[in-house]
Amino acid sequence: MKTLRILLISFIILSCMDKKEHIIEKTDPSLESKVERFKERVLKNGDSIAYNRLRIIYGDWSYDGKYRPDLLPYSLLMAEKYNNQSAYHQVYTDIIELNNKGKYHDSLFSNVPLPQKEIALHYLEKGVSYDDVTCIESLIEHYHYENEFEKANSLEIRLRELLPKNIYRTREERLKLDK
Repeated sequence: MKTLRILLISFIILSCMDKKEHIIEKTDPSLESKVERFKERVLKNGDSIAYNRLRIIYGDWSYDGKYRPDLLPYSLLMAEKYNNQSAYHQVYTDIIELNNKGKYHDSLFSNVPLPQKEIALHYLEKGVSYDDVTCIESLIEHYHYENEFEKANSLEIRLRELLPKNIYRTREERLKLDK
């Protein structure tokens, strides 16, 4: 029931979008045929390699503020039906891009309507339950933007335990590196 609700909401979101703003011109017919084969493999078998190739292709297409929203239904399918860990964060990313003209940053989550926020946070939390570092980092950022510092701090501790000391950076250290 929950899966059906999530898929229904995602298809409603996609059908209500202004398609002109989000469609990218297709320049390589062979690439488009590969995309269609990857989509088919994802739908039929939950093929994680095909899904990751779609993510790479769509990631390239989202360059320069252009976004093609086709990936969201596949991300939802891979997350919900196949528990694909990379899909958990991808759903979150796709929803932010969908509501921000193809732009992604954790701070843009505030522009996402409430029902979609709930879906995005659900998948981030699911990724956190599998110790997915990317999901943990995004949820830390979300908690900071929402002034939920206690929750952010507890996730920082969890992240510190997961990563070796030479890799781990606190939020403050990451922000300094971004400048």
